[in-house]
Amino acid sequence: MTKLTLLCTFLIVQLFSFAQPIIDSADFMNTNDTARVSIAMDQNIDFTSTGPNSVWDYSYLEANSQRLEKAFDLSGAGFLVNVQFGPNAPLDYQSSYYRPFDGLPFDQLGQFLPVNIENVSRVTKINSDSLTLTGYIITVDGNDVAFRSDTIETGYKFPMNYQDSWSSRGYSNIDFNPFFNGIFIQYRQRQSLIDGHGTLETPFGLFNTLRIHHEIQEQDSLYVDISGFSQWIPINRTTHIYEWWSSDELRPVMQIQTEEINGNETVTEISYRDEYLGLDAGITNESIELSMYPNPAKTELTIETESNIQGIKIYNTSGEVVSSTKDVNSTSATISVNDLTSGVYLVYTSTTQGLNISKLVVE
Repeated sequence: MTKLTLLCTFLIVQLFSFAQPIIDSADFMNTNDTARVSIAMDQNIDFTSTGPNSVWDYSYLEANSQRLEKAFDLSGAGFLVNVQFGPNAPLDYQSSYYRPFDGLPFDQLGQFLPVNIENVSRVTKINSDSLTLTGYIITVDGNDVAFRSDTIETGYKFPMNYQDSWSSRGYSNIDFNPFFNGIFIQYRQRQSLIDGHGTLETPFGLFNTLRIHHEIQEQDSLYVDISGFSQWIPINRTTHIYEWWSSDELRPVMQIQTEEINGNETVTEISYRDEYLGLDAGITNESIELSMYPNPAKTELTIETESNIQGIKIYNTSGEVVSSTKDVNSTSATISVNDLTSGVYLVYTSTTQGLNISKLVVE
């Protein structure tokens, strides 16, 4: 590299570092907007360094998969959804769009439920001064049902500047009657702080960013009454989301999610804006029905599918295979996870219909 190139790079970094961006609602997704995102795994990634005029270099990340994120139009979501969140709903619930959401732990609770729950989405209302989370759309045994949050959580306040902070809480009481006698209660407490600004470099490019740290504490519980046997199942967890926002990018140009396990933050996903790399083709076949339990697991993990399982591989967050099972040739398999350390893993299940990728937590 020549001295001139080094000088130019230094000047660009300095320029980006000292020009703080101001992020407002126009920098977020709106109806039918899309963003291509790459997913990487690196358990040792540094998500603690921050502050004014920071330089974050994540250019070394390598994508393992990709997805296309989209803000879906509520008008196409059906009558019941529009009653709850459409233009005739109460003003606070008149929402902008919905997006798929993996923050409700129904994948972990599948063994307790007498119905099939899938396609969980979160409904969003975006205004000039805030983005609020108004409720959920959930498919129960093939039926789309909508639930308003009793207390509406504020995800962002606009405009966003360095050192801004806000707190919010959300409360949702999801009653699954008449599908089955069950109730899911979600209580979330959010603390958000814009704790840094500066230059971010990813494989996609160089960005002038604000960094936001969200800490979300959840105290959830599920009530199930099946054939006269009823119980409450508590689900408490703390998650952290670290986001780097730049102007006109529609979603964070980079995001690191962690979950507190045994008092330590474990990275559960790294995602960043990217160009199309062809990595999403054939990775997840949504038609594959798969049940994986218990999750979190301690000693054993059971996987059940509608088609024969050909093999199972478990990857740690560094992308290493830590467990491999071949030639199952059955719709059900039980494997030992007793030797795995506490943390988050990805389970790749290969079946005669395709490949399914699921997140596993080992306690």
